Amino acid sequence: MNSPPQVRARHLKSLVAAIDRTTAASLVRSRIEPAVLAATEGASSIDWLPFELDLAITRAVYLAGPTQADAFFRAHTGDSFSGPLLQGIVGAGVRLFGLDPGSWARWVPRGWSLVFRDAGQWSISASKESECHLALLDLPPMAVEDSFWIRSVARSLDSLCDLAKCTGGVEVVTVDPVSRRAELLLHWSSVE
Repeated sequence: MNSPPQVRARHLKSLVAAIDRTTAASLVRSRIEPAVLAATEGASSIDWLPFELDLAITRAVYLAGPTQADAFFRAHTGDSFSGPLLQGIVGAGVRLFGLDPGSWARWVPRGWSLVFRDAGQWSISASKESECHLALLDLPPMAVEDSFWIRSVARSLDSLCDLAKCTGGVEVVTVDPVSRRAELLLHWSSVE
C-alpha cells in the first residue's frame, strides 16, 4: 500500500514566513484556509504534513498574482539554499561541481527527498552542454492535475541558474496526468 504524499513542515513554515514578507501577504493569507495555516503553524519543523497543504499554499500565492508568484517561488528557493534544510547539500555541491547548473540539477532528487515524501521521484539527464532534462515521475494525482503546483516547481528550479550565476531557467515541456509525469527542461548560458 502506498503512503500518502507528505511535505516537511519546515518547508511550509518557510513558505508562510516568506509570504508574510511580501506586500501581498494579507491577500495571500486570505486565500489560505484557516485550517491549513493552523496545521502549518502548529507543527514542529521536522513533522511531515499532508501534501495537500503545500498545494493549498501554492494555489493561494498564484491566485494573488501569477507573475509575482513566479518571482516568489524562484526567490524563495534561492533563499532556501542557505537555509537549514539545504545548506549542507549546497556547500557540498559547490565543492564538488562548482557552479554548473547541469551538475546542480543532479542534486535536485536529494533536496526533494528532504522536503517531500511519496510525492514523486526525479530522473535527470543532460542532453546538451547547456541543457538538462528533468522528469518528475510518480506524482500524486492531485499534484499533476494542479497547473499552479507544477509551475511553482519549474519556477523554483529556475533558482539553479541564480545559484550558478548564469542566465536561464526551466520550461515545463509536458505534463501527463495519466502517467503522473511532468517533463521539464533546464537551459542556461553565460556561466560566469
